[in-house]
Amino acid sequence: MPPIPSSSFATRVREVMTQKGLSSAVLAQRAELTPSLLSRLTTENLSTRRDPQIEHILALARVLEVAPAELVAGTEAEPILGQWIPRYEFEKEVQARNEAQAEASELRTELAGTRSELITLRNELEQMGHEVTKASQRAADAEESARRELPALRAAKGAAEAKLAQALTERDQALADAQQNYRAWANAHSQALNLQRQVANADGKAVILGLIGTAVGAMVAGDENATKKGRR
Repeated sequence: MPPIPSSSFATRVREVMTQKGLSSAVLAQRAELTPSLLSRLTTENLSTRRDPQIEHILALARVLEVAPAELVAGTEAEPILGQWIPRYEFEKEVQARNEAQAEASELRTELAGTRSELITLRNELEQMGHEVTKASQRAADAEESARRELPALRAAKGAAEAKLAQALTERDQALADAQQNYRAWANAHSQALNLQRQVANADGKAVILGLIGTAVGAMVAGDENATKKGRR
């Protein structure tokens, strides 16, 4: 339920007019209203009083040098001003509405593009999901295969390690044998060198003894020949 006005618009206009020292004729002239119209707007006779329009309120407020809101405050004309929208505000609202419509159109275009991108992304995600599923299955199959082959691999590893150990043992034995053979060869070689030196020494002595024996034999033969000649 709207509040009851504390004063009438007609009374307020007359009060302000008196404060400004203006007559009804001057006020009507400056507000570009006919005297009869002003009289009907400001009369206390409810049967002949005319309800003010927004243009009446604005014209009277301009001449009385008060704000329109102040002129109608607390009167039955206050709701009228509340319904009034200044032109610049109307144009601002129209501009805002046009901008909002343009923005809405852009948003609809962007939304359509976004929906298209979302569809593409959804398809890509589905494709990736299929690939992930396949990759997971391959991984599971590989894991199961490795689990089945693990005992054989462990056995093969054990056999390979045993063969390696055996090969290492044989290698070490071969190295030991080679070292022993080398030492035997070196010893035999040293003995052979010594024997060669001994043989060489023995051959030298034999030659010398042979020469001595030959000389002694010659000397003996000479003595025998001389003895035979003396006997003759």
